[in-house]
Amino acid sequence: MDKIYENGIPNGKKLGIDYLRSEETQLVLKLPNDKSITLSQSGMGLIAISTVIWDAGLLLIDYLISLHNQLGDVLDLGCGTGICGIFSVLLNAKSCLFSDMIISECLLSNIEILDNNLSSNKCKTIQYNWNDRENIPECLLNRTFDIILCSDVLYDSKTHAPFISLIKKLSFNKLLLAYKIRHPEEERAVLTKLSELYTLNIIDNSSFPKFNIKECDLIGLYIFEITPI
Repeated sequence: MDKIYENGIPNGKKLGIDYLRSEETQLVLKLPNDKSITLSQSGMGLIAISTVIWDAGLLLIDYLISLHNQLGDVLDLGCGTGICGIFSVLLNAKSCLFSDMIISECLLSNIEILDNNLSSNKCKTIQYNWNDRENIPECLLNRTFDIILCSDVLYDSKTHAPFISLIKKLSFNKLLLAYKIRHPEEERAVLTKLSELYTLNIIDNSSFPKFNIKECDLIGLYIFEITPI
């Protein structure tokens, strides 16, 4: 893990998103076998944050494709547009619970794009703000998730402590954290703390094919696989 911080903030897109792409209202995303799906985003540019599709999300969905349907029950934590959870469902996850501090119209419209059977039987949403540590919804606590998906959830240092606190209370077999380096010192502290609690491995970005993320946008992007010790 230390190697990724040796040179501070890497060159490349510091924000982790293409500005012009952030202003589009729809994005066509690729699936295996020449299939695709069109998902919505707000089109409000970078100020939208949770309702635009960031590079970390594109990297994570490409990695999910490489897992060959080994997904099970999924929690998309800090789901934003729902891109990662939606791909998990398309890739035959048993179920997906989408959670964020705001359940946006953008997220709901993207879930509706799915086949009715998939959206009604596999997809559920729960609104939850991590800062409310005393009132964690029971649906997050009363089950073991096969995979928790966390895409670009470290962008705001004020949420780091609540994030770690929540993760410690969740039961899971694997957590995939797609991460863009922006504030190395603060983010390194989060990953160091997680490494004390769990086993952390960095996924080699060259180990799986890219359908949606551009090779030139991989600078400073990482996926951590986090598993209970």
